[in-house]
Amino acid sequence: MINPVLDDPLDRNVLVVDDHPDLRRMVVRMLARSDIIAVDEADSGEECLALCAGFKYRVILMDLTMPGIGGMTACKTLRQLSRHNSTRIVACTAHSTLYAREVFFNTGFNDILPKPFSYEDLLGAVSPHLE
Repeated sequence: MINPVLDDPLDRNVLVVDDHPDLRRMVVRMLARSDIIAVDEADSGEECLALCAGFKYRVILMDLTMPGIGGMTACKTLRQLSRHNSTRIVACTAHSTLYAREVFFNTGFNDILPKPFSYEDLLGAVSPHLE
């Protein structure tokens, strides 16, 4: 079980960014099953950036296609903030061709979690970065 102690109250574990509320809730429930604490949710790139202005996340699970600011733009913006240089940003997408993967990595994503994903896939993308 993962239950890290957060040294700084502004240090958070995971931010789930997706415009589909059912998917966000499912991911939060899956993470809660593993005792991952301090999971926040955002329904847009704008909300993600607002939360990241106040908190430092260890892992951000980012949908790519959202109204307004999408995941690619949000990732680029986060990489310009020193607070988020070491944040692990994972692209959650159904598009994981070799070309797409190269574009994602060049944008600043650290990993890709192909949709649909299993509980084990989700934990594999998140857990190692919370210890």
